[in-house]
Amino acid sequence: VNGVLKFSNLNRVIFADTEATVSIAVNSALPANAVGGSGTSGEIVNLTLDASSLDAFEAFGQISGQALTEADLGFSSDSTTELTYRYTRPTVTLSALSPSGPGVPGLGEVFRFNVAADAMGDVEIDSIAFAVNTTDAAATGWNDCTSGAPNAFTAADFTIYNLTTSGLAVPLDTSDANWTLFTPTSGVCSATPSELGFAQISFPVPEVIPASGTYTYAVYVDTTGASTASDDIFKLSIPESIESALSKTINGLVWDDGSGQAINGYLVDNLTLSGGTLVY
Repeated sequence: VNGVLKFSNLNRVIFADTEATVSIAVNSALPANAVGGSGTSGEIVNLTLDASSLDAFEAFGQISGQALTEADLGFSSDSTTELTYRYTRPTVTLSALSPSGPGVPGLGEVFRFNVAADAMGDVEIDSIAFAVNTTDAAATGWNDCTSGAPNAFTAADFTIYNLTTSGLAVPLDTSDANWTLFTPTSGVCSATPSELGFAQISFPVPEVIPASGTYTYAVYVDTTGASTASDDIFKLSIPESIESALSKTINGLVWDDGSGQAINGYLVDNLTLSGGTLVY
């Protein structure tokens, strides 16, 4: 739908040699209380100042009274950034209790983060991908994900918990099949030798964060094999998405606003979110 929106009698004074910011707010009704129409999740809102049309702009010098029109603006059009309409949205933040600093090789917590839902509605989380940053100074292969390699990471080494609802009593992953490990070029780990690049959890039951609520998640990883003599490191982060050399996209966060869409992590607040670095 395209149309024209005009504002008049703004009475905004901009002093000489200064600039002013004009903000435009768009109010769209929720589907449940729509009167005369409403926005649908995934639709685009984009405003364009069209200086090529007559009466597109008018201002007056406060002292001189001289009129300025669209012909004085020096451009023909200027578009805003496109806004994608959503019923709600998530915000991801790092927990103040997320571990960092000295670590001990073995099974332990490596990353703690929060996901908050906007007051407008519940947020459903379908999957989260973690970028993995490690070192292997002693060349033991502890950070590999090569199938069958003696020290390589496997899906069994990863576990995620919802600390808000279940603490450490019940992991959210009910099977190793819930995790997929990828190489740094985003190919699924296989018999081809490679270090671990990403680990993705696809929740067997989507995580639903209630409107205005915040859930805290903890990721545990078995880092057995990391060298304390060489000060190996381990770090997780949640990216927006990873465009790989293999033309495969891994979305850092896949979520739903109640519309039934699988929405990616693009423009989710605070992504990329980086955890602390553990030094063994």
